[in-house]
Amino acid sequence: MDLKNLGYDIFFQNHFNKLENKNLQVARVVNEQKARYRVVSESGETYAEISGKFQYSAKLKADYPAVGDWVAIEQKNNNFAIIHSLLPRKSFFTRNMASYNKRFSGGVTESQVLASNIDTVFIVVALDNNFSIRRVERYLTQVWDSGARAVIILNKEDLCGDKEEKILQIESIAAQSQVISMSATNDDNIGALLQNYFNVGETIVLFGSSGVGKSTIINKILGYDKQKTSNISDNIKKGMHTTTSRELIVLKNGGILMDTPGIKELQLWTDEESVKNNFDDIEKIAKNCKFNNCQHNTEPDCAIQEALLNNELDIKRFTSYLDIKKEVENLKTRKVKSPHQQRKQKGKNLSKLIKQMKKDKRRY
Repeated sequence: MDLKNLGYDIFFQNHFNKLENKNLQVARVVNEQKARYRVVSESGETYAEISGKFQYSAKLKADYPAVGDWVAIEQKNNNFAIIHSLLPRKSFFTRNMASYNKRFSGGVTESQVLASNIDTVFIVVALDNNFSIRRVERYLTQVWDSGARAVIILNKEDLCGDKEEKILQIESIAAQSQVISMSATNDDNIGALLQNYFNVGETIVLFGSSGVGKSTIINKILGYDKQKTSNISDNIKKGMHTTTSRELIVLKNGGILMDTPGIKELQLWTDEESVKNNFDDIEKIAKNCKFNNCQHNTEPDCAIQEALLNNELDIKRFTSYLDIKKEVENLKTRKVKSPHQQRKQKGKNLSKLIKQMKKDKRRY
C-alpha cells in the first residue's frame, strides 16, 4: 500500500520521525470497533489494540485513536499489531460527547472525535420534510472549528416542490461553502463530485442526520451497493441509521471516503471564534451598534434591532445565533476538570493499565 494514497504527507512524516522507537511503522486507522482497530500500513491491513502505556496516558476520549488518525504501530504478527503512539491531527471534526457516555468520564464534559485528518466535509441535507436550515447552521459552526472545508449537499431534490426557495435559504447562510443540489437516486452530479473533490490522498467525510441519503450517495460514488439503505417512515418522517460504524474507503480512482453513522443531534464542541466566522453577517451588523457590549435588546441605537425591524436580518437566524452562542459559552465552563475529577480519572487510568498488563501477559 502506497501511504500517499491514504493521505500520508510531510506533516505526518515529520512527527513520525520524532519518535524514539525506530522499530515502529506508521499506519492509518480505517475502522474502529470499541477498543479494537483496523489499520493499514505499507505492509497491508491488520487489527490493532493500544498499548498499556498508551491507555494509561490517555486522559480523555479524544486522546484515543479515531477513524482517520495516523498511528505508530508495532507489528506482532500478520494479523495483529500494538498501537504505541498517536500522531498529531491535521484536522478533526468533533462533537460534545453524548450525555449517556459522560458517566465513563467521571462526569467531565468531553469531546468525541467523529473524523480525523479530513480535507472536506460533505454536509448532506435532505430537501424533503426533514429539511432544517437551523441544523445546517450547527454543522457549519462545527466545520469552521475542524480545519476542513465544507460543501453542502442538498439531496432528494426530486421530492421537493420548492427546491429553488430552499437552495436560496441555504446559500444565504452558507458563507464561502459551495452548495450542490442533486438527487442521488438519479445519479445527478455524482460524476462532478468525483471529479472535483476526490483527489488522490484527500479524505472526504459525509455528515448528516439519519435518512438524508448518505448511504445512497456513497453507493453511487463507489459504483456498487456497499451500504444498506432504508426508506423514510411515512408516519414519523425520520430515517433509520443504516451505517453502524465509521470506516475509511479508498477509491480506485483516487481519494478516500469516510462513512459515518447518522447523527440524531449534533452537540457542539467549538469556540466563540467559530461562531463568529459562521455568523459573520450578524457580527458585521453588530459592529455598527452604539455600544461595544450591546446585548441587542433594549439598548439605544442597536444596529441588530434596526436590521430586524427593517427585515434586513432574519429573526430565526438571529435566534439561532443567540442559542448557539449561549451553548458554546456554557460549554466552556464545563470543560475544566475539578481536582476530584482529576484524581478519579487517574485512578481509572491505573485500573485500565493493570487490566491491560494482565491481558498482555495472557496473550504472550
